[in-house]
Amino acid sequence: MTAKTDELTSGSICILPLVFLDFDGDPTYLWGGVGDLSYDSQTWTGVGDLGDIGSISSDAKGGAKSLTLRLNGLKELDGSDTDGLAALKSISYQGQSAYVYAAFFEDDGKTLVSGVTPDLIYAGRISHMSASKSQEDASISCTIDSFLSLLSRPIPLLMTDDEHQRYQSGDKGYDHKSDSISKDIFWGLDGNNRIGDAPPVNYRPWLSGARYL
Repeated sequence: MTAKTDELTSGSICILPLVFLDFDGDPTYLWGGVGDLSYDSQTWTGVGDLGDIGSISSDAKGGAKSLTLRLNGLKELDGSDTDGLAALKSISYQGQSAYVYAAFFEDDGKTLVSGVTPDLIYAGRISHMSASKSQEDASISCTIDSFLSLLSRPIPLLMTDDEHQRYQSGDKGYDHKSDSISKDIFWGLDGNNRIGDAPPVNYRPWLSGARYL
């Protein structure tokens, strides 16, 4: 902490962002400078002025709002540019983790300050990505929802055996769920005979087909 405080008060440092997008099978490392940066055993690709990070803010309850990242300077979005729309179409991004750090550099804007670890300033999951195009330029935007905001968000789950197997593989709890839908069940049975005047009950469990955790 002392090293960081000394650097901040010296007036000779530059603060630039590091962005880690944990795409499944294709993790992406970007930073706000120019050229490649070697840090934490990874090579971070510089986007310079082409990268843009929205403002980081929180609501009255302390929950961090969504954050938008934008990469400009993509002239062609017709599928011929492998780094543009073609890459966006080929990756699985929804729900993947994303992290934004503030890194401290020497006044040359290229050398990380020795002994000062970048600060994590935002973390969450990617909710969606989009591409836009104009006559002058083209860009890709990425929206991230903070982990804190996701804690209070309902998660829709189907009460089916297929859905159940995603979380409890091999469990038999929902094996006969489909057989019980719209099944007539007589309350108060004695073998094959009804007891007294107990009416038949049309049993329709989980008719809505969805639940929220």
